[in-house]
Amino acid sequence: MSSTTAFALASALLLALARPLSAQDWEGIAASSGRSQDAVFENVIATTNLDTQLAVCRGLARRADSDVQQIIRFLREQYSPGTAAHTELLLRWLLHSARSSHPAEQDLRAWIGANADAVNDLLADMDRFRSPMLGVELVDLAVIAGGAASGRAIMEAGARTVARLRDTGGLLSSEETAL
Repeated sequence: MSSTTAFALASALLLALARPLSAQDWEGIAASSGRSQDAVFENVIATTNLDTQLAVCRGLARRADSDVQQIIRFLREQYSPGTAAHTELLLRWLLHSARSSHPAEQDLRAWIGANADAVNDLLADMDRFRSPMLGVELVDLAVIAGGAASGRAIMEAGARTVARLRDTGGLLSSEETAL
């Protein structure tokens, strides 16, 4: 752990003792953290409100070492029919924040590379996700990532869109048209 990260975590703990941390505080802490603190963020995601959870996802997407595989896996493990919408929102927010934080294609490609196993797992699971907006984020990553898992994910997204067009007589929601 670098001295900067240790200082940031120690400061956060001291602040937490003095007053509850805001979502913005958690975003900054997450952005300056390293993967050795992932268990802390898993706990924050599991026990706090949606604003704080989204802020942590934004911060983790800006993390200097880019490695958020453990967090992505944690979110995938939380996925169940009862939590699907919430989990998909957090995954979408994390992926969207990563794209926003890494606007240059080579930077986003490096982020995808640092999280390749977890991203490939998400792409392989794409057909189980219901959120069209999460699908958009995954297809965007798949196009940049390349490879077999990416190709399958893009084909599955296309097949789902065609099936949905057939089922609805050509009508799609605004979220679905983004695909």
